[in-house]
Amino acid sequence: MAAGGPTREALEPDEKKDLNDLVNEFRELSARIMAPDANLAPIHPLMGKFTNEQWIVMQSWHAAHHLSFLVPSTPGTAQSQSE
Repeated sequence: MAAGGPTREALEPDEKKDLNDLVNEFRELSARIMAPDANLAPIHPLMGKFTNEQWIVMQSWHAAHHLSFLVPSTPGTAQSQSE
């Protein structure tokens, strides 16, 4: 997947949803993933088999990647210099 490439329509956010509802949905999904009895998908379609711990690490990185715009930039930091 190339950076800045188009997003599949099915993955586009629903602009009609309330921000608070989206935050609550994210919290609920995060809690399900972090539950000790979580039954996460055992096979990734591109990278093969993962343990639950590996899935959590990958999903945490993925979420941080997509939500990094929420972290305020501070003058003089790498993030603010690249903008």
